[in-house]
Amino acid sequence: NVCPTGYEKIQSEQGCKEAMKLVGKSDWEGSEDTNDWPSKCYFCDNVPGCLDGVWFNKVEGTGTAKSGAQPICALPMWEENTICEDDAEWTFTKEGQVKDCDWVGKWKKKRCGKTGDDNKAAFEACRLSCKGFESTSTCV
Repeated sequence: NVCPTGYEKIQSEQGCKEAMKLVGKSDWEGSEDTNDWPSKCYFCDNVPGCLDGVWFNKVEGTGTAKSGAQPICALPMWEENTICEDDAEWTFTKEGQVKDCDWVGKWKKKRCGKTGDDNKAAFEACRLSCKGFESTSTCV
């Protein structure tokens, strides 16, 4: 239920789906929220009570280690540098109106360079909405 030293568990469902391809897994079984299985991204191969494939467990904490259920791990910052997701918390307030990543994505050329209320650039926080914008790193 733990990753090797220098690696960390995949933290998002989208990251789990992308990582499973890189480790040669093709059967996505879905997401769950249970203390009965390991937390975050893991896979089962011939594990009693578990369908073979990759799972993402949303449970808080570590969940429960099960013999044979293996976490899918990555180097630190792999998800941040690879996966396109929008930060649901990012906002840009102008003249009392609060804008979010959906607003940014409607006019990428002009809005992906904006700095949010948290001083984070839109192209960093709104990676999915700004996908293809010149300042955005490549992500899937």
